Amino acid sequence: MKRSINAWSNDLCVSRLSLFVIAGLIGGLTSAAADAGPHWGYRVENGPATWQSLDKKFETCGKGQAQSPIDLPIKSAPGASDIVFDYRGGPANVVNNGHTIQVNVAKGNVLKIGARTYRLIQFHFHTPSENTVDGLHYPMETHLVHADDQGRLAVVALLVKSGATGVIDSVPRPAKKGETGTIDQINPSDLLPKEASHFAFAGSLTTPPCSEGVSWIVMRQPVEAASSTIAQFYSILGANNRPTNPLNGRTIVSSR
Repeated sequence: MKRSINAWSNDLCVSRLSLFVIAGLIGGLTSAAADAGPHWGYRVENGPATWQSLDKKFETCGKGQAQSPIDLPIKSAPGASDIVFDYRGGPANVVNNGHTIQVNVAKGNVLKIGARTYRLIQFHFHTPSENTVDGLHYPMETHLVHADDQGRLAVVALLVKSGATGVIDSVPRPAKKGETGTIDQINPSDLLPKEASHFAFAGSLTTPPCSEGVSWIVMRQPVEAASSTIAQFYSILGANNRPTNPLNGRTIVSSR
């Protein structure tokens, strides 16, 4: 299913991310992978304020100048280029990797931004939202993570509010780290809001190693999930959101 919207074309020079990061995104963060290296998390002793000091590989978390998430102003400068979602669906595997519940999707789901083509690798959840709008947190945020053949990443963020049931409600919710689940058939296109308006900016991964050069698209219209579903995600994940970061001169562009 193809869906076309307008979005900012990120013409900044994007550095190639390490093979470690891409391999983690493609393969999913298994329990073993999550246990490797420094134990980062969201508690006081290992939370975002400490990430940069846990390992030299994480220094960008503190020294980076284009970090995500950010606070998005409702009024943003216009500027757009075409984007096409070409999501076809298929089976998916679900894992609680100790940091989030991650859904690793089948091949064939594509995002096109200008001349670049990205493959959807996985989507996962944060409670509450990481990005804010005029300082407002939503109860949950879904990140659809894409990668192109050169290792560039593009993340589509969906702000989630309490309301009608939808696709998110059907996602299995493994309660403990290392537990898994399966989905026989899911079309990521069904996660997207009906309205195409959005914010766009240059940013980073919101988890260590906080690598920059990530193209971010945050949809303006929130999507909905049952309040009981959001509450269950929170009971499993806790507060797994990184605080917002300064813009440091970055431009936020809106499709409006």
